[in-house]
Amino acid sequence: MLVTAYIKADTMIQITKHTYISPDGIVYEGYGIAGTTVEIKDISTDRAAVQRFVELCNRLGVSEEFLQESVEDFLASETGDHDKHDK
Repeated sequence: MLVTAYIKADTMIQITKHTYISPDGIVYEGYGIAGTTVEIKDISTDRAAVQRFVELCNRLGVSEEFLQESVEDFLASETGDHDKHDK
């Protein structure tokens, strides 16, 4: 990781932005989420999608203890893998 920046929000869950270097040497920005005690990095390179997810988490009041599972559900919905829990 090269740089860490938190994008300010007035809510409990916030979007984060980190700069990474892929194994191929490509520099990219990955967006994640952070609460008070939890941070999940590099969820997506699509800032708008992660922002919508953060807004949904805050609107629904998702507890930090369920963020990892919520991220997994979000990623499954983004990729169309809706049967991931059945595997």
